[in-house]
Amino acid sequence: MKNNLQKLFGIEGSVNTILDEFFSIVALNILFIVCSLPIFTIGMAWHALYQSMASLITKEDAHIYRKYFSQFHQNVRQNLGLSFLMIFWILSLMINLIIFHRFIPMSPFFDLIRILFITVNVFIFLGMQTLFIWYSLKKKPLFMSFKLSILTSYKQLPKIILALVVGATPLFLTFHNLAFMPLIILFCPALLVYVKLKLVDYM
Repeated sequence: MKNNLQKLFGIEGSVNTILDEFFSIVALNILFIVCSLPIFTIGMAWHALYQSMASLITKEDAHIYRKYFSQFHQNVRQNLGLSFLMIFWILSLMINLIIFHRFIPMSPFFDLIRILFITVNVFIFLGMQTLFIWYSLKKKPLFMSFKLSILTSYKQLPKIILALVVGATPLFLTFHNLAFMPLIILFCPALLVYVKLKLVDYM
């Protein structure tokens, strides 16, 4: 009985491990949001988040917050370039959606163009779900990481979709009720990264 309680509530017990991972996810998410505020550092923030989350899961480095900041300052030039690519894609997506919604007339032809545009961007979004796994964790060149990300993401699409559903839950809840807004600050996108690294086979 005592041994069972020790395994459950001890320093290395299940309860302590779960709580440690829970609060680490929250802390890393807040670090990510703060470090992404300049916007052009978002690629650096993503890189550091994946590195730190992988260390949390594998237990290879107990100082995950120190690792976050050390990784944030590594490969600055490459990660800044990735930041601008991400910002460009998001801005172009938003601008095109606004143009389609406000300025393009409703007709069968333009409806087809809208559907094709959305389909292509969904394909890109899903295909890039393992980009940082290959780029940040496996240290692959950026162009090769794009190719490997598409192959891995679609090969393991059910796992990717499950990770996206779990990771986006705070967003869905906040969309229906703004009282859930703190969940975004606490869990988005760190929860998505955690679940993705747990589910996706990238070894």
